[in-house]
Amino acid sequence: METRPGVVEVEFLTEAHRIVGKLEVGIRRLSDVLNVHSEVSLGLQEVRISSFADNELPAMVDFVHVFKEGILLSLPNGGEAERPREYREKVRHRVHLNIPPFSVIGDLHLVREVSLRKALAETIPTFLPLSGVHIVYMPQPSLNWTRPAAIVNRRRASFVRPIAS
Repeated sequence: METRPGVVEVEFLTEAHRIVGKLEVGIRRLSDVLNVHSEVSLGLQEVRISSFADNELPAMVDFVHVFKEGILLSLPNGGEAERPREYREKVRHRVHLNIPPFSVIGDLHLVREVSLRKALAETIPTFLPLSGVHIVYMPQPSLNWTRPAAIVNRRRASFVRPIAS
């Protein structure tokens, strides 16, 4: 899938499907697009949809609207996102999230002044970016992903816990 400026290839994982397509983000980062609360769905183009339940070939469609509340994980395909202008140096916290039917391990980045305990207890964005991510589809552990980055829907997580480093 060839992309143009302002368009990224993304992979959304829902409870039952893997959806891969192109999303127009403009100059925003994918995590910022996901956290816009006034938009309840995202329109993808040039889409491949496959089910975790069967081994059929992916369905190819011109477009699909994906409702954000159904997105458990978002996997950006492509280069690293640019740092925002207001970037501050951050501390990595290795965490494990249970987002049924997925188990996710990755690094959550927080400003030094905020503890992991405080960040998880307070209101933080719905979609959290993680780095150094490993994802396992628990009903079929041989189905897994290792990616430099993923964005998780924390509202769909049953728990988040620190992993001792």
